[in-house]
Amino acid sequence: MKQVITPQVVFTPAAKTVRIREIPGVDSFDIRNLYAIINQTTGALIYSTASATLGYTAVTADTITLEFDTTAMSSADVLQIIYEVNDQTELIQALYELIDRLAFLAGARGLLGDIRVNATGGTIGTVSTVSTVSSITSVNSLVNMAQLGTFPAQPIVPSLTNIGASQGNINNIEVTIS
Repeated sequence: MKQVITPQVVFTPAAKTVRIREIPGVDSFDIRNLYAIINQTTGALIYSTASATLGYTAVTADTITLEFDTTAMSSADVLQIIYEVNDQTELIQALYELIDRLAFLAGARGLLGDIRVNATGGTIGTVSTVSTVSSITSVNSLVNMAQLGTFPAQPIVPSLTNIGASQGNINNIEVTIS
């Protein structure tokens, strides 16, 4: 956010330089974040990114040599500096909050690649590979089951059906000794 700041400056009008020694909340000076310098004592705009004639001729570390002729000004003049202070504290806090709120998604990572669900019909359209299924509540219909483990399913399913029928009739068997 752009702020009007009161940094410690050394203004040398005869050399047309402004040395910005310290900016509150900023580790190092960056010319790309400087928008304007206004001499409040004279009311003159001496640097502005919005003007082709109010720029700078040189920047070395924290010293700016201005295009504007400041030789008639005084080094005691009060300067107002508009500088972009990149306070990222609020942004970082918002990102941490977002990470906390989306943490539940970590458990779902990779699921959409393995299972494609048709949400309109409530059916599973295609399953390429599922490594483990803990529990299936019920299966109403199963079509085209090729294998059950390492065995082909076609002979096993009727056999299991016959075993179930036989076990269901076990109480109806009468044993007679002759």
